[in-house]
Amino acid sequence: MTLRQIQYIVEVERLGSLSNAAKSLFISQSTLSFAIKDLELELGFPLFERTHTGMRPTEGGLVFLKKAHAALSAFGELENTIPSARTETACLRVATVQSGFLPQILQQLTPEFEVLQTPFRLKCKRCGTGEVVDEISGGEYDLGFIYATDRQRQAWKQEFLLRGIEVQKVCTLEVCAIFSEADPFAGRSSVCLSELSDYTFVFSGDDGLTGFSNLADYSAQNFNLTEHRRYFDAQDTLLLNSLLRRPGRFSIGHRSVFPLYSEGLAYVPLRNRQWVYLLALRLKDQPLSQQAERLLTLLRERASDIEGQSGLP
Repeated sequence: MTLRQIQYIVEVERLGSLSNAAKSLFISQSTLSFAIKDLELELGFPLFERTHTGMRPTEGGLVFLKKAHAALSAFGELENTIPSARTETACLRVATVQSGFLPQILQQLTPEFEVLQTPFRLKCKRCGTGEVVDEISGGEYDLGFIYATDRQRQAWKQEFLLRGIEVQKVCTLEVCAIFSEADPFAGRSSVCLSELSDYTFVFSGDDGLTGFSNLADYSAQNFNLTEHRRYFDAQDTLLLNSLLRRPGRFSIGHRSVFPLYSEGLAYVPLRNRQWVYLLALRLKDQPLSQQAERLLTLLRERASDIEGQSGLP
């Protein structure tokens, strides 16, 4: 059980529907629904009845919600009594899609945390693009990192504005098909995804391939995952890359600057060259901690290296 889940159910009770509560909380309806189901599973009883007119608290839900309101009120009072405690703790919370750049950056940054004379907290969460957006808009994380093409940046621009999210471009990366170094395609100068209809596609599932899904942007390559004959959905980066080390499989991504992720793999540019941007997300008008600013500085310093190793001319 988390404070965020309690905030969610109180908002659903107030507005009477999942869709209205999700809009008010600036999160997706699926994220809200999952959080409530997870809490109900933990409690062992349903909090709401789902009716044709909306969400109505159950008898057990009414009892729990009464205590939830009291808990939120007590937490608000507690926050107001310890304003100085926050400033004495160094904190960095990062939500990111899988990436081959963050490990090296954090290897450089974390020793700087350990020499501080004050307590520090570093929290990194790997999640799908849509969840990164939810975590930033909800204020749970300081910085978020996602990848997006030009078309996606334009499609998501209005939603970012509505959620109060500020977007900064970190660097530009070339999109490639990724193979085992032993695969016949590994020596090619370029490849079209339509040539890989008999290959197994290895990918990391992202929001059901809708909304903020990066995989929804390959229609120009005549490639549709839902129509592909064979695929593996690997939620872990190292697992994904280990699966790719067998010929006859491919993925889509960009060259990694982290050797552990790229060993034994070949990166072949798409025939109709395509670029993707690494974007940093933060809440607009909310000051970043010194550690978050330092992370962005390190990323900007490494941007040219990341772009160079990704094949950017």
